[in-house]
Amino acid sequence: MLLAVLVPSARAQESRPTASPAAPLVAETPPASPPSDGVAAEVAPATDFPVPSRFAGEVAGGPGSIFVALRIDPSSDGAPPRVEVTMPQAGALRQVAEGISLDGGRLSFTLVSMGVRGRFVGLLDGEGRYAGDLTLSAAGQKDITVAFALPRTEIAAELPGVVAYRGSLPVPGGSLEMTIALAAETPFGAVASLDVPAQGAEALPLLVESREGGTWRFRMLIGRPATIVLAEVEEGTRLEGTFSQAGFELPLSMRRLGSYDRAGLRRPQHPEPPFPYVVREVEFVHPQGHRLAGTLTLPAGASAEKRVPAVALATGSGPQDRDETIFGHKPFLVLADALTRAGVAVLRYDDRGVGGSSGSFELATSWDLASDLDAASEFLKEVPEVDPARVGLVGHSEGALLAPIVARWQTEEEVPQNPIAFVVLLAPPGVPGHAVLRVQMRRLLEASTTPEDLRQAILEAQARLLDASLAKDEAAMREAARDLVTAQASVAGAGAVTDEMILQSADATVAQMSSRWMQVFLEVDPAAILASIKAPVLVVIGSLDLQVDPGQNLPPIQAALRQAGVPSQVQVLDGLNHLLQPATKGSIDEYGAIEVTIDPKALGLIVDWVVRTSGVAAAP
Repeated sequence: MLLAVLVPSARAQESRPTASPAAPLVAETPPASPPSDGVAAEVAPATDFPVPSRFAGEVAGGPGSIFVALRIDPSSDGAPPRVEVTMPQAGALRQVAEGISLDGGRLSFTLVSMGVRGRFVGLLDGEGRYAGDLTLSAAGQKDITVAFALPRTEIAAELPGVVAYRGSLPVPGGSLEMTIALAAETPFGAVASLDVPAQGAEALPLLVESREGGTWRFRMLIGRPATIVLAEVEEGTRLEGTFSQAGFELPLSMRRLGSYDRAGLRRPQHPEPPFPYVVREVEFVHPQGHRLAGTLTLPAGASAEKRVPAVALATGSGPQDRDETIFGHKPFLVLADALTRAGVAVLRYDDRGVGGSSGSFELATSWDLASDLDAASEFLKEVPEVDPARVGLVGHSEGALLAPIVARWQTEEEVPQNPIAFVVLLAPPGVPGHAVLRVQMRRLLEASTTPEDLRQAILEAQARLLDASLAKDEAAMREAARDLVTAQASVAGAGAVTDEMILQSADATVAQMSSRWMQVFLEVDPAAILASIKAPVLVVIGSLDLQVDPGQNLPPIQAALRQAGVPSQVQVLDGLNHLLQPATKGSIDEYGAIEVTIDPKALGLIVDWVVRTSGVAAAP
């Protein structure tokens, strides 16, 4: 996904990769023990680490607190436990951790989200808390290490006999449904959990600050910190009180449910086994040495004698898994299932440094990620059941920038052998990144409740920041970053933000803007690459895409395709957002609340075009 947040990544060179790396590629090997100067080193383990167990609390860091909830469950065959991490500020909701190590009372693991790698190393302290050090790493920035001590807890939503209340919070333009589950008596005190389907939150632990009589006081950390105060009324059949966030106080009324039917996330399009096709876990090696892990799905009946067309899928920006998981949706799982049922083999793979793939995502640029997609397509051509002359690419968002790069690379070889046969671009950028970010920020602010004066202040500061970054003027970047952070803090109602916090955030912004990925992303022109493509192209974008605005990006794409002179189809689908979901506004906060993962008309269009273009004999 191309987000308005400024995230680092960039390409060192535009040529197709060889076995000699153009930039260092580091396969991470997490430390087996915490830093010698960290909290974890000072705390003697009280006992072996309890599995299963739940921990939740706040970690102080930067200009605010980070909410962390851990769900730790045993794995089979003596493997390390499974650790699910929820850090809403990092975009992680029950995300499975990597690099898990458990040795007695010492537990360590890594979370990679939104371009940031967080390494937790800790053990049980004398009070039974999981305590230690969290080291945060991002490309172009210094590592930050902060101490944490997360109390052990229970998830109220998972307890038998839980009492639950449901209500709607009035927000500008509508209401936000939420469910709170309460358990007053547990071995760890009173606990509560929260479901907010529109935010993608399910069974998220709430921090219970106090419970006096029938009045509960909670602290919530989804997005901006919030305080919820609710009192039991009408013999406990209702909760009445307030929801306070960013300087605003809203009334909240909730009714008791007869039984707790978790408001959880419904994803009806996600396919479930058994599948009418072959599912194969695969791994392939990049010319520069790192390994990429993925899933290959092959239509029933495919064989070396009956070869089928195939596609490799390219995810959007940021470190993403093979399913392009976001807010509980798995768009690439849904797309792969539909294409494979129609007779097309599909390879989807974890980005480098994510899931089962090695390498360093933090050091990667768009050129590097294109080289991963190139390696994926070459792997497909070697699969016995795949026709190497009918291998295509499907890219979403930044992936729709990578796909034309790979298609061009493969036709520039001295003697092209089975170059990319067709390309599908979903929500593709058609202008350089600096232009995308300017319009993206404006569209997202217009869809929000940000006051006009602050909206203009943010846009003006962002424009100066982008201009200074393009000019490589660090002093001007720093000044613009301070103004941008100050304006954004005002929108958040963050009255307690100090000058030091503003400076720290501004420094982090400058580091992001100076990173290799961002410097390339700001300047690379997708239309210039697309103009030299030699394969048929399908372009699909939603009319409500606020992240890659169709009005800005489609004209240069159409002009480039006319210059290329290849068969093409450009389709704007009314009422769909950046993820090709049916939407109301197109804003990011709708993504999790929408149950549809990919709108059926978009899915049907993609599948039908690929089937026709790749020459599948007869699609079911």
